[in-house]
Amino acid sequence: MRFWFVLLALLGKETYAYYYERNALNATAANKVCALSTYLKGIAHRVNSESAVVP
Repeated sequence: MRFWFVLLALLGKETYAYYYERNALNATAANKVCALSTYLKGIAHRVNSESAVVP
């Protein structure tokens, strides 16, 4: 029983390390998309709030 638990833990660690490395590679692209999305949301919010202020 203990053997399987250790094996699972090791496999989990390997998978996590691989996933982390892959995420690190994708992080730059994801950050650019996220930054662009946030920027566009900010512009949309600003436009909405400015038009809402009009009496």
